[in-house]
Amino acid sequence: MMKMRLQKILISALILVIGIAIGVIGSNYSGRATLVSLSPNGLIRVWMVEKPNFIDRNFTLQVENLREHQFLTIFHSPDEGKPIGSERFIWAADSSRFLLIGRHFFVNKAAALPGDEYLYLMYEVRSARLWCNSVQQSMYPSFSREDVLTSEWQNDFNLEA
Repeated sequence: MMKMRLQKILISALILVIGIAIGVIGSNYSGRATLVSLSPNGLIRVWMVEKPNFIDRNFTLQVENLREHQFLTIFHSPDEGKPIGSERFIWAADSSRFLLIGRHFFVNKAAALPGDEYLYLMYEVRSARLWCNSVQQSMYPSFSREDVLTSEWQNDFNLEA
């Protein structure tokens, strides 16, 4: 009798642990936003969402159209460098495009900026055109400092040494 009761308790505890594990995994599946930026005109917001991964870092970029309340996933990263939080978005002053720059991306040497940051990704909002300097992908064309000079950028973003 006592043995049967102990077995029921152990089985109940095991079911509880499995349920908690499934809940934790499920709640983390969609990822978490680690970087969010609003366009200068206030109509577009871009999100960097980290995807759960125990070894490598992976993220998606999502563009939110605030007027139409729509999200569009525009980019899935290859494995990238850590730590999270060493990157930033820079918007064109006219809200037509944005850059993702950071210190720990795996990019070609031509993507280096003055200091310790690198040009990683550029996205043109109207045309949905995307450029990326990751050495781990070939889906998108790369871009250079000269390509970035075609726009006026907000903040104190400076391409000059």
